[in-house]
Amino acid sequence: MAATDTGQPGAAFDWFGFLARWGTLISLVLLIAFFSLARPEVFPTMRNTLNILNQVSILGIIALGLTVCLVVGLFDLSIGAMATFGGYFAARILAELGIESGWVVAGAVLAVLILAMLIGMINGALVSYLGISAIVETLAMSFIVTGVILGVSGARTVFSSDIPESFQIIGQGTILGVPNPILIMIATALLLWVFLEHTQPGRNMYAIGGNREAARLSGINFQKFALIAMGISAGCAALGGLVAGAVLAL
Repeated sequence: MAATDTGQPGAAFDWFGFLARWGTLISLVLLIAFFSLARPEVFPTMRNTLNILNQVSILGIIALGLTVCLVVGLFDLSIGAMATFGGYFAARILAELGIESGWVVAGAVLAVLILAMLIGMINGALVSYLGISAIVETLAMSFIVTGVILGVSGARTVFSSDIPESFQIIGQGTILGVPNPILIMIATALLLWVFLEHTQPGRNMYAIGGNREAARLSGINFQKFALIAMGISAGCAALGGLVAGAVLAL
């Protein structure tokens, strides 16, 4: 009896899947190559590269946190309000204290980030336990947070002269010639990459985003990971706003 060939010779290459996975990166490489060839004396220089990265670093930090929400199939519309929350309250606390100390700045920053993550976890609890749409709930939370900021601030600006210089260094300082906002963005990206790709909670998040029902049947607790994802999103948004506040405190 002749053997039967069960293979699939001549199967077409999955261009759609390839572009879905690598299309964004390929487009970025092509754009860099185009502008490098068009303006070789300006675009591919280290100075211009650092300038571009510095400009996108704040949005990058915020987007990294939102990515975690997207991984579990949720969305967060409160990131704009949380960014304002982080920038305003860090500056306000330090201006009220009026103490020029790195430890005081670190404590204020940590307190604001923890509070922001708690607000994000409230988002996660309302979405996962009560079944409220993430878009509706986070939009409502953005209005609440914005209202709290306006109520506390009285629409008054925190003047840069009242903010300690050690806080301004977060957004305006450099390490080995690289602006601090870029380093903060890179550190955030590395931490989240390790968390999502190389830890069990990260793999569980991917499982939830891929098929929530299958993940539930596998014993993965969606509610717990919704709290974590929304907390990270709010924390990164507050961090981005905090860095923006330090950058603008001129």
